[in-house]
This record gives sequence, structure tokens and C-alpha cells, in this order.
Amino acid sequence: MRHTLERDFKQIDPSHCKVTLVDPGDRVLRAMDPQLSKAAGDHLQRSGVELLLGGRVKTIEEGKLVVTTTDGEVTLEASTICWTAGVAASPLGKLLSEQTGCSIDRGGRIPVEPDFSIAGHPEIRVVGDLCSYSHTANGKPLPGMAGPAVQMGGWVAKDILAKSQNQPHQPFVFNDFGSMAVIGPLFAVADLRGLKVTGPLGWLLWGLAHLAFMPGNENRITLLTKWLWMIATRERSALVITDARSS
Repeated sequence: MRHTLERDFKQIDPSHCKVTLVDPGDRVLRAMDPQLSKAAGDHLQRSGVELLLGGRVKTIEEGKLVVTTTDGEVTLEASTICWTAGVAASPLGKLLSEQTGCSIDRGGRIPVEPDFSIAGHPEIRVVGDLCSYSHTANGKPLPGMAGPAVQMGGWVAKDILAKSQNQPHQPFVFNDFGSMAVIGPLFAVADLRGLKVTGPLGWLLWGLAHLAFMPGNENRITLLTKWLWMIATRERSALVITDARSS
């Protein structure tokens, strides 16, 4: 933010701008190891981000939001407010429920059989964040993330091919390669099956993982070139300026 303001918006004083991160937990990235959460929080604070932990957003209005904390309500004034939440399932889940009679969970996802088919309809397979796959070792549904979705889709494709050729196929087993999170330029945290990495090395592993799973060498070269350009110049390939005033 400071770099962009100093270069493209010289009428704004960067010292008058600040970023506040509101999180309902006692640490950021609660899904990750506490050691990695601490590293992420420390990096954000070193970068100038103020952390408001244990706060839940009560209301959002133009120019401000009200946060409920253990010490009471806090009002934050802000011209730009970004709010994130869980992913809602596609309306296709409700449509399938109406057409087939299958159940859907509270998030609109469809509970599936071990082969990702709908109960009573083996010809219909559901994968990705539209399905609730609970046939795991701990009984917990797989998260609606890209990693599980890619493995689901690949397994279902092979299973359909095996059935068409009357060939046996091994049951689906999700391989958890770990989790990563980018915190800032050249800084990321990664938990690779117990191997915990932070800082530039974590960012490098994150980048290598994305390049490895990206299809096509041309796509890999294009993305790598953009990354190197951003690292060297701190400039993005596109800049969009919008004006809400009527012409």
C-alpha cells in the first residue's frame, strides 16, 4: 500500500493510512499450527498491520464498522472495508436435491457415497466444494479447497474409466500434502506434513508448489515471469482506477 501510494497517488499521505485486521480467534490462521500462526501474526504487525483479535463484526455501514469484543463494542472508521466469509455451495446442490431427493447439509453441500455418487443414483457423481465427503479416517468432511477437489476429480475420472472397462479400482484416499498461506511479499508459512517453514523459504515452496500443479509449461513460464517482474519492480501487470461519481 505504501509503495503504491508513493508512486501513483502522491496526493495521499501514506502515514495517514493504516490497515486493521479483525479476526474472531485468539490468533490468525487458526487452522494452522500455533507456531505458524504466531509467525504470520508477527510478520503482519512488523508490516504495520494492526491486529484486532477476538473481535466479531456486528454491523458494517458506509465508512465504519462495529466490532464486538470481550471488552465491549469497538467502532472502526474506514473508507475501505473487505469482509471475508465461508464459501457457499452452488445452487446446483439444491436443484439436485429437489430432482433426486438426496439430502443437503447446512452449507448446501450434498453428502456423497465413497465413490462420490449420490445415494440411490450411482450415475451421478459430485466432487469439489459441492460435495460433503465424510468417508475419511476421522469422519470429518474434506475441506472445500482446490487440493481435495483436484484429487476427487482425478479419482472419479479413473473410476468411471475402470467401470467402463470392467476393471477394479482402488478406493479413494485423500493425500494431504499440507497447507500453505502467503502473508506478504516473499513471506509465507507452510506446514508440509509436520515440516513447518516460514519466511522467504515458505514463499519459495509455495511458489514451486503452484508451478508444479499448474498444467502446461507455457502457463508455468508466463506465471513465473509475472512473479519475477513483481518481485523486481513491485508493480502489477494491471492497475484499475474506478470513479463512483457520475459523469
